[in-house]
Amino acid sequence: MLAGAALALATLRAGSAPASRMPGPATEGYERGSRAEDDARCVRCHASTATSHDASLHRVAFSDPSFQKGFAIEPAPFCQGCHAPETKPTAVVDAFARTRGVTCVTCHQPTTGGPVLAGPPRGARGAAPHPLQRAPDFGTRACAGCHEFSFPHAEAKGERGLMQKTMREHGASRDKDTSCAGCHMKGGDHGVATSRDPALLRRALSVGVTREGAGPLTFTLDAVGVGHAFPTGDLFRRLVLRVHVPGGVVERVLGRTFTSVTEGDLIVRLERSDLRLAPSRKVVVEAPQGTRWEVVYQRVTGVGQTPPYATNVESETLLASGALTAPGESSPARPR
Repeated sequence: MLAGAALALATLRAGSAPASRMPGPATEGYERGSRAEDDARCVRCHASTATSHDASLHRVAFSDPSFQKGFAIEPAPFCQGCHAPETKPTAVVDAFARTRGVTCVTCHQPTTGGPVLAGPPRGARGAAPHPLQRAPDFGTRACAGCHEFSFPHAEAKGERGLMQKTMREHGASRDKDTSCAGCHMKGGDHGVATSRDPALLRRALSVGVTREGAGPLTFTLDAVGVGHAFPTGDLFRRLVLRVHVPGGVVERVLGRTFTSVTEGDLIVRLERSDLRLAPSRKVVVEAPQGTRWEVVYQRVTGVGQTPPYATNVESETLLASGALTAPGESSPARPR
């Protein structure tokens, strides 16, 4: 079982509902198979929720072009397990898993024939027409299996071996008492607010820039209302600070870097550094008066599992920009 799925099962809180299998990646030992009919029953009774889910990245978890670019390079069962969880990770992805991605049953009925899992009710509710098990922390535990896990063969390497570590980032954040769903699914919206929303990204960043006399620029970047490192998730999402200086541009990349160790016939990837905002970071850059700057959010794909880890920037979103024109001037501490 992947590290995140193990975490999800291991963090049952005292007093919560009896332990049930929580959502997580498909594995060889946990074969769901296609459950199109079960999922269709959810859709018939929860039409509005299904409509919002249809607009989500969960819905296109496998078919999304960004994922497909990376999957074409590394078509690993390890990746398929989370992105097409209704098909065995070593099987050809069937039509249901391919077109529905992370489905209703993936999260709410991870055990075929088992109870439907949910969080606390919102408002008065009648009796459900099926077995229902509520867990107070479902809105966080349901995310753990696919949002924190190790690199292949790095399960024993601790935090350095984690490919994604959003759950422990959340547990160490200022907003640890707010569930994942509390921010990303407000009001039960299954569209799931994500980093594909430029406005959401811009609201998540505050930038302050100061210069002492004729000294260097000091950038203070703060994550605002973010319950994990920023960016989180996919290991090659990153922020890039660009400072325009005479003759060129100085860049500072705020993301994660990686290295590899060889163990027998295996190449094991490990984290080397982490410069993301958790929740803030200062960056000092030597630059003259009249300096322009911007912070962008980059998505990077086409990264191989072996050195030199060549990267291709797929897209970037401008989050904030400004300029300093006189010694001692300060730039606004909010994105423009």
